[in-house]
Amino acid sequence: MAVVDAPWQIAYEEGEKKVPTTTYQNSLSYHGSAVNVIRFSPSGELLAYGADDGELIIWKMHNTDSGQVWKILNTLSFHRKDVLDLESSTDGTFLISRSVHNSCLIWDVNKGSVHQIVDAHFHYVQGVAWDPLNKYAASLC
Repeated sequence: MAVVDAPWQIAYEEGEKKVPTTTYQNSLSYHGSAVNVIRFSPSGELLAYGADDGELIIWKMHNTDSGQVWKILNTLSFHRKDVLDLESSTDGTFLISRSVHNSCLIWDVNKGSVHQIVDAHFHYVQGVAWDPLNKYAASLC
């Protein structure tokens, strides 16, 4: 089983030459295959990761009296093989992901379904990005 050691809390101190400190918060255990990419949503409330089995897992943070608990919100399955990159839209409602096949997928995070397949690539898609103004998504192949 793959274990994702996330998240870590970062604390910054005031003043010159202060180095941020990190504190371990949680482990997220789910996958039986390697996890390749992990990204926070813009709000920090969701955490998405992709793995070698083609799945994307979206976790949601819940605050409790004893701290933070992360629970699976959605399991997104459509890629045939390794998910190697993903990025959230600026409002967090969509994800774009890429795998080793020659396409990208745009996901509706709330519905947990594929919104669009972007398959105009001639080779492996090497990276994906979402425009900060939430107007464009980009892919590199």
